[in-house]
Amino acid sequence: GLIARGAPTFPKFLTYTKVTLIILSVIILALASYVLYIQNSTLHYYSGVPEYLIFLTIFTWIVYGVPLAIEYKAPQFYYRMVVLAAFSLSSIFWLTGWAWCAYWASYGISLKEWATFGSIMGACAGLGALAWILSIAELGFFCDFALRNSDPVHARNSRSERVLLRTQHEVQTPGPSQQSYTTQSVYAGQP
Repeated sequence: GLIARGAPTFPKFLTYTKVTLIILSVIILALASYVLYIQNSTLHYYSGVPEYLIFLTIFTWIVYGVPLAIEYKAPQFYYRMVVLAAFSLSSIFWLTGWAWCAYWASYGISLKEWATFGSIMGACAGLGALAWILSIAELGFFCDFALRNSDPVHARNSRSERVLLRTQHEVQTPGPSQQSYTTQSVYAGQP
């Protein structure tokens, strides 16, 4: 379940989604840094969006990088409730980040002298929306796989067991069958 300790067994593609999120956040960090440079060079406009995006990229590195490293290196220290809370916060933060970027992009594009600012904010909004979708998918898959296997098999420090996914069609030994008895009347010998 979600309150168990130890990493659930994930398919390989979830590792790729986490790495994709981290790469997207690096691209957004570069764009946000450029917007911050533009804002500091011109004093007549300011938004807090680049600073928030820089915070969000560092938060994303921690939220998706640390569990990924713990999952492979020290699965006994993987606390599912902490990861669930962090993934949920990440989804909320990415939603606010790309929505705020989209607002400032629409405002910046409408003014001629802010065209560069608006176009870069638009790129950040688009990439942020993609990161938001990936973070929601990551949260959903995490919950699904955490609920599928409530007993972490790889908590015994066996990395080879992590490769095999547990399916719903595992062979299970049948329980002992119940013996059937013929019914006999208690009063059969009485008149």
